[in-house]
Parts: sequence; structure tokens; C-alpha cells
Amino acid sequence: MNSNRKFSFFMLVLFASTLLQSCAIYRMRDTGGSSVSLAGSSPSIRTIKVIPKQLPYSLRLEEFTDERPPEEMKRSERAKTAPANTLDFYSYGENYALFKEDLLTLTTEYFNFAGAFKIISSGIVKLPSDLVMTGRVKHYYGYYENATSFGTDLLVGDVGRGIIGAAKEMPTGGTIEIEIQLTSTKSGKVVYQDKIFAKAPAKDTFAPENRDFAAYEYADSRIYQLAINDFLQRLSSANLNVQ
Repeated sequence: MNSNRKFSFFMLVLFASTLLQSCAIYRMRDTGGSSVSLAGSSPSIRTIKVIPKQLPYSLRLEEFTDERPPEEMKRSERAKTAPANTLDFYSYGENYALFKEDLLTLTTEYFNFAGAFKIISSGIVKLPSDLVMTGRVKHYYGYYENATSFGTDLLVGDVGRGIIGAAKEMPTGGTIEIEIQLTSTKSGKVVYQDKIFAKAPAKDTFAPENRDFAAYEYADSRIYQLAINDFLQRLSSANLNVQ
């Protein structure tokens, strides 16, 4: 009877953790104010690749520390070096509502979709794990010359304030760089170091769901997915000494 109760409690906790993560992943941006959330994994723009070989370990993801430079955090800092007519096309850290929390949830979702590890946990529920992943965000921003400056020829629909943009080659930019460490919970030793890293192509085809937040969507759902794909391909072939 006790074992049944323990199993039921474990399943309840696991369900609650999954539910909380799902809520954070699909949290909508607050279009009525200045704060935004990470884009999440919209099926229409998901490009995460399933890795060929799953790592036979359980992983615990911790929140990454935020070490972005001032120009990626504040529009006023970007204005010191960028032309005034381009400032609206950048994403800014000061406009994210819960950057570290949402980035953790987004990373967890992308790792799960790729089938990277046997078990992946993050957030408030701390499941036993073989490895713990920590990271430092060195760069995280997007640049997208969105439909606001190009008239209505890019628009295929309008629901409230949400604008759906047609996929079209646009001037784009941005960089995501996160220094990553994997630590064995058994030995306490770092067993893997790498970077989740990608730069945007000079021109790219991307359809923002909301033109007001095109640069944010481009960073979260395009650049970050490219970075995750490259990172997981390298990680899946690494020889990890988890002892």
C-alpha cells in the first residue's frame, strides 16, 4: 500500500511539473504593455531536429545566469552605436517579463522534443538526475526588419493586435551564445563544456506571428532553435564520463 501511495504521489508531482512547464512555454506576450515572454514552440515554426542517438542519462536543467552586455538589455544603450531608424528592429532584455524562467522552460521543451536525454526535469520539481546543466547567457538578441516598416504587403491576416506575417526574405540578424557546463551529480565533476551558439543569416525567411514582437520571435523561435540543433548534435556524439 505504501509503495502504491509513493508511486501515486510521484506521478502527481510529475504531472504538476509538466503542467507548469507547459503553461510557461505557451504563455502569450502581453501586447498591451511593454513586457514580453519567450515565443515558445509554435508547431508552425518549430525546426528542432530529433537527435539520432539519445543519451542514456537523466538531466536536471538549472536557470542560466544572465550576463548579456548593456546594448542587448536596453534600447538606450543600443542607441549609442546603432542608427536611430533601426532601433525598433532589435529585441531588448528590458522588455522580457521573465527571461531566465522562460528561457529555462523553452530549453527544456526543445531538449524534450529532440529526445536528447532519457529524462529531463527543470523548474520547481527537482527529480533525481545523473547530470546537471548550468549556463551563462553571454548574448541573446534578435533583429528583424518587420512588417511595420514595409507596409501591408507582408500581412496575410489580422486578429486583434496580432499580425500574421507572410514568410518573406527579410534583413535579419542576432546572436545567441550560452556557455554550458554539464556536471555529474555522482562525482561533482564537470564532464562536458560547450556553447549553445548561433548567428542569424544575413537574410532569412521567417513569418512573425506578431509584427510588434518580430525580433523577439525571431530570436526565440529561429536563432535559438538553430543553436540548440547544433549543440545537441555535438553533445549526442560526445563521450561523457558520468561516474
